[in-house]
This record gives sequence, structure tokens and C-alpha cells, in this order.
Amino acid sequence: MKLADRVSGFRIDDCVYPAGGTLGPRVQTSLQLFYVYSGYCDVFVDGREQRVGAGKIMLLLPNHVEQFRFARAEKTHHGFCSAYDAELSDRQLSDYQALTGVFPMSGKIRELTDWGKTLNVRTDASATNLYEQIAVLLFAEFFDSTGYPRQAVPLPEAVVRAQELIDSRYPESLDLACIARTGCVSPTHLIRLFKKYLGITPVEYLWRVRTENGRRLLVETGLNVSEIAYRCGFSAPYHFARRFRERYETSPRAFRVEQWTG
Repeated sequence: MKLADRVSGFRIDDCVYPAGGTLGPRVQTSLQLFYVYSGYCDVFVDGREQRVGAGKIMLLLPNHVEQFRFARAEKTHHGFCSAYDAELSDRQLSDYQALTGVFPMSGKIRELTDWGKTLNVRTDASATNLYEQIAVLLFAEFFDSTGYPRQAVPLPEAVVRAQELIDSRYPESLDLACIARTGCVSPTHLIRLFKKYLGITPVEYLWRVRTENGRRLLVETGLNVSEIAYRCGFSAPYHFARRFRERYETSPRAFRVEQWTG
């Protein structure tokens, strides 16, 4: 397969972040594989969060706003392979968008990244050519291991409509029946579709969106926790606090203090 219409260069590297380390916000300028060797990282792309744990890998696309929050209680060792100035066709962008989840990192990917890092310090022409070949192989192995292009299919219309409803009306009182009606399918069928394509149920997606928006308001506003809970669709502050702790392993108040003082 062709990685991109044009690429100006590649970089394969790794980095160790201290406990509680952060990066961004930033706008991604390359086509990038991001993977974690040890620890974990919560990656936010356009405000949507995904956790990349040890032995996991994800694809990052150009022109999206990203923020990285590394493990709170341990160092995180992560690596990346970037294809700079990648010019992608509309078809490539559409296909790659279907591969922006979190996937297991194969043993071959780990081996290729180790080879790539050893060539970082060399500047001779033969090493440069080999370095670029390894980078291309890294992307190819990622696509092969995720089943590309078999998995690169658009989401069903019912799932898209349900997501749009939840994303725009999450503060309201939404239930599964209401969400399913938007997609013109039965609640049972919508659950099957969500679990097949997103790995979670529609209601779990709703709670995730509410919790993520609550997190955003904790950072960006001076609203108290109770006000944020009600604004995000929670029936009570303790319900918000419980969901928040399940997702971020801390309380809303402790999280805000850390963000505002750290």
C-alpha cells in the first residue's frame, strides 16, 4: 500500500516522561504512530480521550489538536514514528480515520522501533536509506496488524447519528430508547452496533462524553463541582464524582487543584 502521496522525511524516537508529565496542547503536523513501552498515556485528540497502555499503539493524523497526560504514579516510556509533511488523499484520510483507535503493538513493531533508534545517530547515506525503509515498514506492519484496509470502513449511519445526538445534547435527559430512535434502529440493535464498532455501549458512550466535558469545565472555568455536574447531565454531584474517579483515578476537586497549581 502507498503510505501517502508525498513525505518529506521520517523520525523514529522514544522518550521517558516523569510521573504526572504532560505534553501539549499542540497541533499534529505529521502522520504519526504513537506507542507506549511502559506506563500509560491518556491521549486527547480534539478533546476526545483514549488511553494508550503499555504494549499499545495508535495512529495520529495531521491537523488535529492533541494533548498528552502521562501516568500519574510512574514514569512512562513511549516512542513514536513520524512521517513529516505527509500529503494524504481524501481516500487515505478517510481510511486512516477508521484506524485511530488503540491497538496492540506487535512484536515486529517493537523490533523495528529498536532498529530505527539505533540508526538515529548515523548520518551516512546507507544508514539514512535504511532508516527510511524501517519507518515505512513500521507503518506497513501497523496497517497489517490492524487489518487495514479491511477495518477501514465508515461507521454505520445509526452509530453516526447516535454519536451526533449525544455529542450535542449530552446535558439533556437522554435514554437508550431516545438515542436509538435517532438512528432509526431498535435499542438492542444499536447496542450491538456500538459494541462492534466502538467497543462500548451507547449509554457508556454518553457517560464518557459527559465525564470528558466535566473534565474540560474543571480546567477551563471557575464553576464549582456541583454546577459542572448538573451542566454535564449528571443527576447529582456524587454521581459525577464517581464516574470521574472511575475514569481518571482521582476526584474532580483533586484534579482541578493539580491542573491549576501544577
